[in-house]
Amino acid sequence: MTPALASRVGKIILAGALAAGATWWLLQNPITSVSSSKPTALLTHIPTPAIALPSTDATDDELLRVARLVVGRSPSPALAWARSSADPALRQRLHLAVLRAWGEHSLADAAAWALNNEDDPRADLRAALAGAMRDPTGAVQLGQELLAQNSPYYHVYGDALINALGAAGQFSAALQFAAAAPADYQEDWLAAAFRNWAQQQPAQALQSLDAVADPTLRDSLFRAVVQGWSAAQPSALAAYALALPEDQRDYALDQGLYQWSHQDPLGLATWLVNVPPGQNYDAGAFFLLTENNAVNLGPATAMSWVQSIGDPALQRHSFDHVLQQWNQADPAAARNYVDQAGWLQPDDRSAILQNLDASW
Repeated sequence: MTPALASRVGKIILAGALAAGATWWLLQNPITSVSSSKPTALLTHIPTPAIALPSTDATDDELLRVARLVVGRSPSPALAWARSSADPALRQRLHLAVLRAWGEHSLADAAAWALNNEDDPRADLRAALAGAMRDPTGAVQLGQELLAQNSPYYHVYGDALINALGAAGQFSAALQFAAAAPADYQEDWLAAAFRNWAQQQPAQALQSLDAVADPTLRDSLFRAVVQGWSAAQPSALAAYALALPEDQRDYALDQGLYQWSHQDPLGLATWLVNVPPGQNYDAGAFFLLTENNAVNLGPATAMSWVQSIGDPALQRHSFDHVLQQWNQADPAAARNYVDQAGWLQPDDRSAILQNLDASW
């Protein structure tokens, strides 16, 4: 037998021996299941491939998809995986993505971790609850269980739950949970529920106020609706407020004009052109001037708005605000304006000039 042939025969004999040994092992250790939930002895020592951290420019949706994969293996290691990022911003985003994915998988466990491992668990609770909003019934039930257990975390969880339900458009569930809460939390949670509702569906939120029998509570909840509506659609609220009774109009209009002056000052200025002189116009012009850098309008234009305000107190407050900004940008021009402004009373002009001199 040649050396090459002897080598081939040796390999065949060795392979046969290995096969015989494997056959004997299988006879002694039969495989009874191929379920992934019950790995066989042959698979238990195969290492799980590590999942790489996403890049810093990954979107929130991309982070959530990766977080679901990691949480699917084990939630606690997933949190450690998120903390392993060297980038602080990415680390925080990953952490919240893991909590959201964990909330999809097991809200009770995710909420328990957040409440017991964080000094301020609110952000983690919001993330976990956002994940649980596919079926909010379980989230509401967990809140009821915390109440039944007299848990010290009930109010923290309840705050987060009301906002999570609102963000998910589950307004009826939020109102029901709030209405069933103890008196210490009921009004605040009802107000939060209506505020969230009004940001998305103001007409429906307003209509539902008719079912509130207590006039004091109804007035409080009306203000909550106005706050939510003003944050989302201030111009629509301002138009609506003009037709309200006086006791509601002033609050609703002020909220709408205030938010409008921040979100779209040019739009507010355009709207005011068609508003007749009076209290409503004065309030809008006041917010337009005092809630923005009025000098950006052009100092002369800003001062013409000041002159158009009929309410003496609002006019003076607006004037002082515009003049202060103008004086910071161009002191000589601001002083010259005061010298030449014919609409100022002589005594007022003298006092204003003294204040300008003192500020130089």
